[in-house]
Formats: sequence, structure tokens, C-alpha cells
Amino acid sequence: MPTPTTFTQHIFKNISLIALSILFLPLDAFITATCLLWNFSQRFSDPPPAAPRNEPRRTVVVSSLCMAKGLLIARSFHLAGHKVIGVDFDTAHYAHSPVISSGAFSAALARYYRVATPRTDESRAKYATDMVDIIKKEGADLWICVSGVASTTEDALIKATVERETKCKVFQPDPETCDQLHEKHEFIRLVKEAGLRTPLTTLVTSREEVYEVLQQHPSTQFIVKCVELDDVSRSDMTQIPQPTPEKTEKFINSLDISPNKRWVVQEFIHGDEYCCHAVIVRGIVHAFVACPSSEMLMHYKPLPADCSLSRAMLAFVRKLVKTLEGGQLTGQLSFDFLIDPMEAKKKPESVKLFPIECNPRTHTAVILFKDQPQQLANAHLKLLEKDDHAPKDGKIAGVPAKETDIIGVAAPHVDRFTKKDYYWIGHDLVTDVAIPVSDFLMMKIGVYECLRQVSWYAVKVLTWKDATFEFWDPLPWFWLYHVYYPWMFVTSLLTGKRWSRVNTSTTRVFESY
Repeated sequence: MPTPTTFTQHIFKNISLIALSILFLPLDAFITATCLLWNFSQRFSDPPPAAPRNEPRRTVVVSSLCMAKGLLIARSFHLAGHKVIGVDFDTAHYAHSPVISSGAFSAALARYYRVATPRTDESRAKYATDMVDIIKKEGADLWICVSGVASTTEDALIKATVERETKCKVFQPDPETCDQLHEKHEFIRLVKEAGLRTPLTTLVTSREEVYEVLQQHPSTQFIVKCVELDDVSRSDMTQIPQPTPEKTEKFINSLDISPNKRWVVQEFIHGDEYCCHAVIVRGIVHAFVACPSSEMLMHYKPLPADCSLSRAMLAFVRKLVKTLEGGQLTGQLSFDFLIDPMEAKKKPESVKLFPIECNPRTHTAVILFKDQPQQLANAHLKLLEKDDHAPKDGKIAGVPAKETDIIGVAAPHVDRFTKKDYYWIGHDLVTDVAIPVSDFLMMKIGVYECLRQVSWYAVKVLTWKDATFEFWDPLPWFWLYHVYYPWMFVTSLLTGKRWSRVNTSTTRVFESY
């Protein structure tokens, strides 16, 4: 299980990060001011983005501007010439924060709103009312739900209300589909029914059921994951059975398993992890990208669109979505896969995938479309086009689009001078500079290892792209590191609420104990 955060660590982490923000404040303020002054001067010579000829200018609502993926989609629609309305929940991911998200300051937004957070029956009703009122007021044509883990189903539930009471279309799967894809055991069942390979997965509601799985499969290694949202167990990759029965029993007994807190016991697959993000309209994939992955992905490097692994993941997505919602699913889906590296090396043309998870919402990998705003916006706008593939005579609709119709990230050799790797400069400043330097001063690592990590950070600054910073839109980047997070760390100190990790891409802080 994750190591508890001590009081000393809690104080040191928060104060250090606040101090780091203050240290870089003059430099970042200078960079931001320079960008703003240049952009202001260019307003008199450069016309604003205009919608392509023969295409209408749409009003698009984009939610979750607090996350990099929401901000990226909002910027894409703005650069494509459309009017963008931003929406965030009225509380931060970690604490009831009066500080609004960094995305609220984006130049891509024509308007910005904060809405009720759907946590109780009353707030859920208020959230639905808020969204309908905003959509009516702005005359929105499309709502792109950039949902968080806790709000995916909530957005799907109010989809019918929004589409019934307004002309706006909602880019989100149905509630039942969201629930099935989100829960690991249900997702595995759907994959099996589609005739695709899966790891052995069992839903358990008691510790006794965990022992039963181990007895039924004595030669198989498993990991256990909580079905419900649980920050403490999220990163735990402990395998069972352990080397001794006593260690196995100790680990299983430490798990809080009950009918109200369900877990899955899943076969542990040795291999490399990959993920993909797909934009789907009526069962047809219109945008797709794949990249290497990890448990908490903070660096994004796309796979070439024409490589065998990317093609295999695309084929998987196409086959699965044809079985969902009668072949008419619309939404953004992301999948996690494990690949046996030896198998992929021996037979790259027929690589086999082990799907382990699906997130029926936007994946941060969408930032890999940062250089293709027009194409990404057009992929979503397909929903507003007339449906020429309506099901007839009970047949499943949604004939897969041709590969040439799908936007993806070009292979590196096609555009080798364009930066294709993305990172968050503030996150890596801590992991690649602050922590190694601290470890060196405390004599935990040598000078060579410290310099190696610091130099690697310099390489990323010079050759990679920051996922949040844009020269034409610098305020979200500045606000994120010098207002939003510092206030969150101050709140952590004042409340005593401890955290274990920070996901800079989603602004989510994982609770500790």
C-alpha cells in the first residue's frame, strides 16, 4: 500500500512548492507580460480567426477548463474560428477553493461560467439547470463534455434533458454506456462479447472471494483494484499471491472490500502499457491517436499513425464501438492496453493487445492534436452534420470511416522538425530538478545522477512542448503555477489535509492518509 504522508513531509512539501512558485514568479511574469504586449500589438494587424468558407461559425460549450485537455479543446475550436463558452465546477478538485481555474483566463473564451458541482441530488439538479440555462443563453450548438472521473455519468444523465430542451447536441455517450465502460469488470465483459482478447478479471465484494480466485488460478499473478474512486489504492500495483501465504493474507486483509466498496481481481500482464484517444460520432472514428502510457502519465509522445501497434489499437476501437449503442455511439473514448514487448518484436504485423481499462471521456492524450486545431474541431462538429448512416431494417449503422478520413498525428519522419513530445514544465521542474538537487544535498544520490536528471530537464525545455503554454494565450499557464496551485498548497497547510501526488495535467491532487 502507499506510504502514509507524515506531518513533517506534509509541511515540507507544501512550503517548498510555494517557495518554488515565488522564486520563479519574476521570470514567469516577465515572459507572460512580453507575450501579452506582443499579442496586443498584433491585434491591429492580424485579423481574428475566421470559420472556413462555406462552414457556419458555431457556438461551442467546453467544460472542465481546469484541465489541460479541456483547455486544448477550447483553444482548438477558437483557432478554428468558432465561439467558445467555458464551464467549470464551482469547487476545485482538492478543496473548496475560491480561486477559479487557470482556463478561465484563456483568450480562447468568449464567456466563462462556474456551475454547481454534482455531488448530491440537490446539486445534481442544480447542475442540470445551470447547464440548460447557459446553453439557452448562449445559443450553443454543441456541448463538448470534458468530464472528470466523478462527473462522466452526471454529464451523460443530463444529455437527454439538454437535447430535449435546447437545440444543442451533447458530445457524450449514454449513461448506461458510461457506467459499463468505466467499471473494469463490465468493460471486460463487453470486450469479450465483441470477440476480443481480455485478461482474466473477476468482480469481488469480500476478501473471501479474493481467496477463491487465487485457489481457482494457482499459477496466475493478479492485482486488485477498487471499482469506486479511491486515491489511496489507485497507485498500488501489489501482485498476489505474495512470496509467502502470510504476506498474501496480510495484504488481502488490508483491503477494504465490501458490497458497498467493490474491487476487481485482474490478471497481471507483464508488458508495456499504451493508451489511445478516439473521437467517435455515430459509431465512426473521426480522430485517433495512441501513445505510450503509465499509471499517471505526465509525458506524451505519439506513436506514428501508420505503425502496426497504432493500427491494432484503432482496429480494436472500431470493432468494439460497433457493438455499443446499436453502432451509433457518440463520444470521446480512451483505452489502456498492455503489450508483450517480446511478442510485439517477433510479430509486429500481428501484435496482440490486452485491454485493461476504458475511460468513457476525454483523455489528456488529446493534447497530441495541439498542432491540428481545425481538424480536431471538425471531427467533433461531425455530430452537427446530417446523419446519412441511420440504421435501416434493424441493421447496425456506423460503417467505419476510411483511414484517410481519420485525423491522427503524423509519423515523426514526416514532420521531424516539429516538436511532438509534450510535458508540463512545472511538474518536471520538481521531479527532474528540485527533487534530485534535494536528494544530492542530502547525499541520497551522487553528483552524476543529479546532473543527469537536471540535464534531461534542460533537453525537454529546449526540444519538447509545454502542454499548457501558448504564446498567444499565456495567462492560463501563469495562473496555474503562481495562483491556482500556490493557493491549493496554502489550503492544504491551513486545513491539514494531506496529499500524495499532484497531476498537473488535470489539476487533481490525490489524497493521502
